Amino acid sequence: MSIDIKRTAFFHSFALIFAHSLAKIGKNPFSEKALVSEIRENGYAVLDSFLPADICDRLITIFNSLESTAQIIDNDRRIFSIQKLSSEHRHMFSDSAFLKIIGEQYIKTPQLLTTTMAAKIYSNSKALGSGGGWHRDSFLSQFKAICYLSDVSELNGPFEYITGSHKLRNKILFELRSKTRKQANNPRYDQENINEYLQIMDVSSKVFLAPKGTVILCDTSGLHRGQPIIDGVRYAITNYYASSRRFLDKNIKKNQIQYMNMN
Repeated sequence: MSIDIKRTAFFHSFALIFAHSLAKIGKNPFSEKALVSEIRENGYAVLDSFLPADICDRLITIFNSLESTAQIIDNDRRIFSIQKLSSEHRHMFSDSAFLKIIGEQYIKTPQLLTTTMAAKIYSNSKALGSGGGWHRDSFLSQFKAICYLSDVSELNGPFEYITGSHKLRNKILFELRSKTRKQANNPRYDQENINEYLQIMDVSSKVFLAPKGTVILCDTSGLHRGQPIIDGVRYAITNYYASSRRFLDKNIKKNQIQYMNMN
């Protein structure tokens, strides 16, 4: 009988511990302690009023003028690398040294901005929500900064994150105890998986209801999603950062390609 090592929870957990240990090698020269501590504990932190309302409105206007060039995934309209098309997006958000420093302080290795994605998400009762439902961007820590450009209520598809799900211990414990997960290294989770996670780990999720200009800093190796939009639209911009580490993440790209092909 053959064993698929990558899909076996025990071996996947062992590989994850090894990769996590390698990722900790490095110095931490920055000092944004409160925010970094909050991300380290919960998986997220919030910056209130990071962008003024008038700037948010201006960035929305720019997106609307470029919407015909956007990539369409279900009810999402996405423009990747909008910082190359809009100097205002670049100056106001993409080039933020403050956000980058937080990421470097948290990850403990130099971070590169890979892209700024601008998104407009329409209401659609059949869609899973932004990002295609519950998932991890990576199994290793990964930093992302999300800014709401429009006010977000419970009707507008708020960002949702399972508190503490970014921690190595919690990732491993759940995969070892889960009865519903068929593939340990699959970054996507159905609702049955999520219900089981909440029960096993005895935790809850955080739903981010906030006004325009709010920034959510998060470790997207934790479980997260954009809730389905019931009414209206949601505008947001997201900075994606990356380091040189790629161990265990080959499956992420494969899964993302599969998701796009489904649509």
